[in-house]
Amino acid sequence: MMRNVRDRRRRMGLAFALVALAGLLLLPATGGSPALAATCQEMAVNGGFESSDGWQTSSNGSYALFSNYLARSGEQAAHLAGVDNAVDSATTTLALPADSTIALSFWWQVQTQESGGGYDALSVVIADSQGNPLFVVAGLSDLNAVDVWQETSVDLSAFAGQTVQLGIEARTDGSGRADVTYSVID
Repeated sequence: MMRNVRDRRRRMGLAFALVALAGLLLLPATGGSPALAATCQEMAVNGGFESSDGWQTSSNGSYALFSNYLARSGEQAAHLAGVDNAVDSATTTLALPADSTIALSFWWQVQTQESGGGYDALSVVIADSQGNPLFVVAGLSDLNAVDVWQETSVDLSAFAGQTVQLGIEARTDGSGRADVTYSVID
């Protein structure tokens, strides 16, 4: 197993991995900013990426987008853009209840060997049912590299009562160099 990870890193040019979507949380309508509460409800099917259930994925690499690579919690996480010149995505549909405070909360980590910066990108977007972007939840790049998990939480209450798509996309440049950027969401 460890040899496979090292071999994979050697094969990669630039890589972006998104790992660890903690989940879309439904909170009681209390006003104010969303906070974790005992009454939270997971809204995303398989929000922890334990399998591909509930997600439509696309990759131009020869690897699984959900794997045990750098999983923060559970057995798996989302790992996107594991090759140079990658374009990977994962999308799920969410039916958000009306009259609720809704928060999206996830953990991410970006690691890079890229010099300079801004060449590899990761985005988390809320889109309408046809895929038209409505709100950019997060826009990360190799400039956001940290070797520790970071948590992001955003208020999505403005979309209560709507059916939306949660999309995650990662792209790496086609430099062909052995600089590696990983972005992981769990």
